[in-house]
Formats: sequence, structure tokens, C-alpha cells
Amino acid sequence: MKEEMNRYQVEIPPSEGKLLTLLKTETLLTKMEFLEDKFVYDCAGYIFAHSSLNVQLKRFLVEEGENKNV
Repeated sequence: MKEEMNRYQVEIPPSEGKLLTLLKTETLLTKMEFLEDKFVYDCAGYIFAHSSLNVQLKRFLVEEGENKNV
């Protein structure tokens, strides 16, 4: 199944509780760790390319350890 999915890594603030719940139920979540210094959840996993969650995750994508939106 993972072969048909795209990997993601995001940093999501606790205020996005609904999105965090959706990651648990709609994706293959492999990591969820709260980073106290940044006050965000560092999440990684796999998601289907056609999933509507991809649009929401783009705001929080992490590249090379940095959040693009900061």
C-alpha cells in the first residue's frame, strides 16, 4: 500500500486539532511528536496523492528541517 502513497512531513500547531485527527484516521501516520520549543506537532507519514488532505497539508510542509511558512 505504501508504494501507492506519497511521503509527507509537516509541522502543525495544536490549534489545528481537526487536521491532526484527520492525519491519524486518513493517512498512514508514522510519527507524531510535540516540539515544545516550536509549539508544533512534528508529523510524518504517507498519504494517497488523490487525497483532499494534500491541499491542507501544503500549508505546513517541512523542507530540510524548516517550516516553509515561518
